[in-house]
Amino acid sequence: ISDKDRANYTELYSDPETMQMFLDNEDLLSKMSLEDWKKEQVSIIAERVDVLIGRWKEGIPFSAFAIYHRQTGDFVGHVVAGFGDRPGESEIAYIIHKRHWHKGFGSQAIDAVVQKWMPYLQKQGYETEEMMDGKMMSKVVGRLVATSRVDNTYSNRILAKNGFTITGQNVAYGHLRNIYEKDIGT
Repeated sequence: ISDKDRANYTELYSDPETMQMFLDNEDLLSKMSLEDWKKEQVSIIAERVDVLIGRWKEGIPFSAFAIYHRQTGDFVGHVVAGFGDRPGESEIAYIIHKRHWHKGFGSQAIDAVVQKWMPYLQKQGYETEEMMDGKMMSKVVGRLVATSRVDNTYSNRILAKNGFTITGQNVAYGHLRNIYEKDIGT
């Protein structure tokens, strides 16, 4: 992700159909006008893009990738391989623009992160960390986590296809979500 991607991210995050299964956008849309929702989304994504671009500029590889169609150059969506909650963990998330749903891009993005990006980070010795019992603990990334709304059939299928296993469920962002994990060793 870079500065040139800002307009694409703004369009992605402010499209209510694309965002319908992400976070608690359905609840937010029921409480505010579409225009107010879009303004809020634009503000949220502007801050988030600043953080993600900042990570790359600081040499922190736990960030996001903008996804473009190889042949047409169209912006498809994004995938995040960010920090997890525990040492050695990376949290994976992705959003594919509605106009590109059901074309395999989500699965390809997750596959690229799992098969290419994470092995590269492991080989380079990149660690994630967390404060535990008053001490900073760090560990080379070896576990991936992801969540998906229980009712998001396609996302659940993509994660399962890419070797993630459901390890539990919780309510987050206003909806019941499956918790997925994938051990990638170290």
